[in-house]
Amino acid sequence: MRMYEFDPAPRCWLPANSPLPHRVIVTVVRADGINQWNANLRRDISLKERMRLDLRLDALNLQNRSQFNPPEMSPYSTNLGKITSQTSSLNRFYQIQARVQF
Repeated sequence: MRMYEFDPAPRCWLPANSPLPHRVIVTVVRADGINQWNANLRRDISLKERMRLDLRLDALNLQNRSQFNPPEMSPYSTNLGKITSQTSSLNRFYQIQARVQF
């Protein structure tokens, strides 16, 4: 029977006599990955023969979706299995740019 060592910080199981020089970090087993959609619209408008207007709209976190941290996995915590916080993902915001080239 093999002995396993539990390391709660990176949330993974490793054999006690693992030949790896570092710990393997597994983050997608108990938590979702980042699900964030970004969008970009761009339009070039010709004003005169040698003058052009470039318009650009960037939308970050288009869905404005909350990203949750993984559940609490410490067996000694009263919050075992509960999600108690969110990640530091960005709220939705827009950026508008205009540039005149001549």
